[in-house]
Amino acid sequence: MHKSGLSIAPRVGASRLFSFRRRRCSAAAALPPPLSARPAGPRAQEGAGPAADDYGQHEALHAASVFALMVDNHLLAHPQVQANPVWQDHARRAVDALWDLYRDIAAVHIQDR
Repeated sequence: MHKSGLSIAPRVGASRLFSFRRRRCSAAAALPPPLSARPAGPRAQEGAGPAADDYGQHEALHAASVFALMVDNHLLAHPQVQANPVWQDHARRAVDALWDLYRDIAAVHIQDR
C-alpha cells in the first residue's frame, strides 16, 4: 500500500549520527594543516611577510571568485531565497562582499607584479 507524503528514506538514529560526527572529526584530524598554519613561501621568508606570497594571493583570489559565484548561482538564485526578501538581501550582501574581497586581493596581487 502506497502512502503519499511519507519519506521512504531510513531514519538516522542518534547512535548513527554521533558515529558520523566521530568519523568526521577523526577524518578532519588527518587533513593537512590550513595554509595559514603552514610555513610561508620563499618571498615571505625574506621578510616580505605572507601578503607578498604570489601563490597565496592567487589562491585567495581564486577562492573569492569561486565562492562568490557559488553563493550567487546556488544560494541567491534559489527559489526559497528569492521568495524571502530578508534572505535575498543577506545573500546579495554576501555576494557583494565576496566580490569586494576579490577586487581588494586583485589590486594587491596585480600591484605586486
